[in-house]
Order: sequence, then structure tokens, then C-alpha cells
Amino acid sequence: MKKSLIAAFLVSTLAGCSTMGANDAAHADRNAWANDINTRCTEVGKDFTQAGYAVDKVSQAIISLTERQCGVINSYQTISKKHAEITGFMAANEDLDEEGLKAAIAEFDASKPANKKIGPQIKAYEEAQDEIFMENIQLAADLALQSYEITMIASENSMAILQHTVLSQFSSETETLPVIEAYYEMEDRALLIKDAQFLINEGKALIERIEDIDNIISESVAS
Repeated sequence: MKKSLIAAFLVSTLAGCSTMGANDAAHADRNAWANDINTRCTEVGKDFTQAGYAVDKVSQAIISLTERQCGVINSYQTISKKHAEITGFMAANEDLDEEGLKAAIAEFDASKPANKKIGPQIKAYEEAQDEIFMENIQLAADLALQSYEITMIASENSMAILQHTVLSQFSSETETLPVIEAYYEMEDRALLIKDAQFLINEGKALIERIEDIDNIISESVAS
């Protein structure tokens, strides 16, 4: 799995496009997805392969970003659990088109008192997550800077990485140079960061979508 991810990244890097790639499971069960990311955060650790001052500096920067991102995703999940009713609604209805979502909101609100309807709950949830969303944006910017450094390492060692990727398809005993191992570790951590950011961004986008539709429904009822 790692080797195929690295090969894909290497192809894009050599083509002049730096794409880190995020988990494509935008519509997977949100709790299971967050739990998986938290598990990966626990497993990734702080160890890294030393490969010289310049590479080590990037490895340490990526480790620091990973720790920050894992703290953010943990806070995100904690807040989500406190707002279980609204996150449950979001998870159940995120695949609906606009008309379907309007109907789901109307059905949800039909038997609810004013302070338990979608609008107030979404607003409270979003306010609780505001700091999370802002930190996620900052982490994305910080990762973009480090991604450039990873791209440079890939470019400078492109032939060695490509050779190792090809040879490792035929033998599990292929020797891995320290710089290549360090590169793999950076990519694993960068992918974890991107997956966490993607999950949080998807949640933010759905909140805004529900807010927009709820406002339309509220205005329609008022008129």
C-alpha cells in the first residue's frame, strides 16, 4: 500500500505537480473515519530515520505538524460527540441533494421545539468547532510549506526512490537507504494530516450547506 502511494506521488512530483493525496472516503461513516485517524495518530509515533541535517529538519517539522493535527482531530471528535444529535443527522443525510436535504430538515424539525430545531443546533455546533476550523486552516498552510520541502527531497532522490519502488515489488528484502526511509515516513505522516484535514473540511462544508438550506426553509415559512 505504502509503495503504491509513494509511486503515485513520485510520478506527480516528477511531472511537476505536488499532490499529497487525501483519503477519498468523503461519505464513509464519519465516526469510523475519525476513529481510524485517531488510531493512526497513536501508531505513527515520534521516531524518524536520520538521513542528514537537512532531511532530519523536515522530518521533525512534519512530526510537529502531525502532533498538532492529531490534537485538532481529537478535539474535533470530542466536540462532535457532545453534539451527537446534529452529527448523527449530518452523517445520515450528507449524500442527499438539495431537495432531499430540505425534506430531511423539515421532517427533523417538525416535532422539535424552537431551540432544538436544526438551525440553533447547527449554529451551536459550528461555534463550538470554530477554533478547530481555524486551526485546521493554519495547519493546511503549514503543511503546504513542508510539502514543498518533501517535493524537493523526492526530486533530489527521484532515481533512488523509483529504483527502490520498482525493486521492492519483487523482493521484500530490498535495501532501503536512510533518505528513502525518511521520505516514506514523511509521506505517511503528510497523508495522515491531509486525511484529518479533509474530514474536518467535509464537516465544515456540510454545516454550511445545512445552514443555507435551513435559512431558505425558515424564510419560506416566515413569508
